[in-house]
Amino acid sequence: MARDDTPAGAEDRADLPLDQRLARLSPVHRALLDQRLQEEPASGHSLVARTLAGLGITHVYGVPGQPVYDTFAACARENIRVISAHHQHPAALMATAHNYFAGQQKAASIVSTGVPAASALSAVAVARDNCWPLVILAGAVPRAAGESGYFMALDSTELYRPVTKWAARVPETHAIPALIAKAFVKMDPYEVWGSGNQDRNFTYVSDVVRGMMLACEKIRDARPVNIGSSEHLRIRDVVELIFALTGFRPRNIHYDLSKPVGVRSRAADLSLARKLLGWEPQVSFAEGLLRSIDWYYSTHDVESVRRTLPVLLTERSAT
Repeated sequence: MARDDTPAGAEDRADLPLDQRLARLSPVHRALLDQRLQEEPASGHSLVARTLAGLGITHVYGVPGQPVYDTFAACARENIRVISAHHQHPAALMATAHNYFAGQQKAASIVSTGVPAASALSAVAVARDNCWPLVILAGAVPRAAGESGYFMALDSTELYRPVTKWAARVPETHAIPALIAKAFVKMDPYEVWGSGNQDRNFTYVSDVVRGMMLACEKIRDARPVNIGSSEHLRIRDVVELIFALTGFRPRNIHYDLSKPVGVRSRAADLSLARKLLGWEPQVSFAEGLLRSIDWYYSTHDVESVRRTLPVLLTERSAT
């Protein structure tokens, strides 16, 4: 089954002058919009650098190359010392040794995609065998080009997974980037999987990274700890907030009941995270969503996303 469910008056609001549409924003949404207009658009490179700096990373070791040239530059702007090596293996080993002597996670390694990422793998094995903390960030080719013979295309996530606690690449099929992508290409009717009444918890990446690093430092018995938000958010409410923050509202919203929805409700119990790690999310959902929209809109091309979106919305890659 499928049905169209457009809030009353949505068609009229879509055609209102900008000043009237702004006047209809709630105080919270207006404050977020004002903040967005005052800030420079964030890029993925700057978000990585800010997150590393916020987590106390003081040094980055690596070999600059595409697509991470700008990541190194962003780290330098955040007063993170960038140390270049002649090869990815010693760069990752230096980051590992730095953390060992510091007694905590103070350094990370950044490498480019493909063979450079593979070259750092043996250093990860050394860190694992000695229980030394190490975070490696690797570049990647565009997801849509992964199976088209793209230069330096390598599934480094699968390569790293056997020797790391956590290795992942976030696919477009996750709810937030998928919903943002649909607004980015001005999809109309705007498709939402399920009734939109299902709720989820969403956690901003900097909070997740901070929680993972705290877990690496403080947990010694391999017990599971939830790193996530305890806030329940309905998907239809998330969609409305995306419309408010992007300034796009479709004439029709199509809630597709034929698509998979998953569990009706999901959020994290943070009892252990608070007790063992002293951790809970610091970035609110609205702020994290605004940052994500800024990043997506500043780093993606409309025509490219429109062309590949049907595949991105349905693929289920191991990465």
